[in-house]
Amino acid sequence: MLTEIAAQPGGFWQGADDEVNGRISQIVERYALRDEARALLADRPTAAGTASLAHRSHNMPPDLSDVQPHIIHHTTIVWAGLEEASEELECRDVDKPKLAKTAHGLLFALDYCGVVANTAIESGAKVIGAAGGTMVLDQVFNSGRVLGFANRLLHWATSGL
Repeated sequence: MLTEIAAQPGGFWQGADDEVNGRISQIVERYALRDEARALLADRPTAAGTASLAHRSHNMPPDLSDVQPHIIHHTTIVWAGLEEASEELECRDVDKPKLAKTAHGLLFALDYCGVVANTAIESGAKVIGAAGGTMVLDQVFNSGRVLGFANRLLHWATSGL
């Protein structure tokens, strides 16, 4: 990051201190977002480890054995969005509109997952058959880390456009 900042062309350094600091802050935040995306991906629970039939069916009724497809779909959207953001943030010349679209997709999926998790908690987790699914939602998405990342990414991606 420091090498990238130091190697900026002469025009980067022109202007008032606030302008130059703003440009430096954009680079610093890109690296922070990249590192957070990597950390979130490294910390993600595996679907096989938390929600697999073999893992849960030994002492749970059959109706709790299958994670509902809509939960799998939205958690897949979240992880794919984090992977896409991580890859794009590796680039020096990031596609900010693409990252804004990714952030919107993350926020939509997280909003949906939050509604599903709240519904499951309020109804005693009996409707979703999602012992594993709600565990994933509660452990990861409701912790606030992914939501915080998505909001920061959206703010960064739309700044300066």
